[in-house]
Amino acid sequence: MLSTARMDGAIGESSGWPGQTRWTDRLDDTLRGDLARELVLESGDLPAPMWLTVFEDDSSPRPGTDELYFAASKDQSSIVPPPIVITRDSRVPVPIDVFILFLLFTGGIIVIRRRHANKLRATRA
Repeated sequence: MLSTARMDGAIGESSGWPGQTRWTDRLDDTLRGDLARELVLESGDLPAPMWLTVFEDDSSPRPGTDELYFAASKDQSSIVPPPIVITRDSRVPVPIDVFILFLLFTGGIIVIRRRHANKLRATRA
């Protein structure tokens, strides 16, 4: 939700909405400008300060029979969860048999070259 303050939700007159605020903070001028461009608005058309509040409601069905209403929260502090760090293992597994074949092939080439070099020396002498 975009608004001029951090918001809270309530079903009708009660405050029994199970939705949780997952992220809320002020948008800086750069983000406000980017948002205005995306919405094809002038940057002055969006209010300053501008808050983005993200709610998560995983109840199904939602309790109550009234509408969901939003109002400015009494608590105007920011909620910013820690970043999600994704690590990827970039090693390429090499089967041990491929490594052994490589060693045997390399060793075979070395033996053949030495024998060939020894034959050349023997014929020259």
